[in-house]
Amino acid sequence: MAVIVYGLLAIAASSITTSNLALLQMKATGTWFLSDAKSVKPIVGDWVIDNTRCENKPAELVLGTGFSENEATLICDALKADGLNELVKTTTRQQEIFGLGLACGLFVVGPAKFIQAPGPAGNSDYTS
Repeated sequence: MAVIVYGLLAIAASSITTSNLALLQMKATGTWFLSDAKSVKPIVGDWVIDNTRCENKPAELVLGTGFSENEATLICDALKADGLNELVKTTTRQQEIFGLGLACGLFVVGPAKFIQAPGPAGNSDYTS
């Protein structure tokens, strides 16, 4: 079981470090989402908010997204004005640093914590 947990954490560290999507949250509704500064996507789900959707059906943006009308308007305004560029850039950089720290922690602590070598003559209950 420990090896599975270790593997999942290693995959998570790798994903966080290499992703170009920023994990963000709206304060008012608490809705979490991912953004690459050109679009907004859910963590789980299939809706996407981009400039095309903002222009064509802005009133329908709140349906199924969890955003309030005000938040959907703010997102559309930010997408139109490239207002998410700097936020996404700094957030993805912070996520890279976190992912690298997690990976280093797994590299140092993981083998000692999760992968235990057996004692003398294969007895894993051996204590000195």
